Amino acid sequence: SGYLITRHLVAEMSSTGRLDLLRFYARRARRLLPAALFVILATLAFGVIVLSPEEQALYSKGAMFASAYMINLWLIRWSFDYFANDAASNPFI
Repeated sequence: SGYLITRHLVAEMSSTGRLDLLRFYARRARRLLPAALFVILATLAFGVIVLSPEEQALYSKGAMFASAYMINLWLIRWSFDYFANDAASNPFI
């Protein structure tokens, strides 16, 4: 949440007198990326079982964007509608 992130940034400023954004984002990546990548890979593995080859190709592109935390940009590019009937079939929403 914004509150938690702000609290961490303020604490770093208080203790060190400066803000190292590279270090801040590196800590976030070390904490979040392992779980996110596990979920993405598990979703792709499950997709091999239940999706058609065309859907697998489409969702593998979505997985690449999801792994970079850019899935919303990819969905915007394709004019994806979160509320469309087929939205529930996208495993990365």
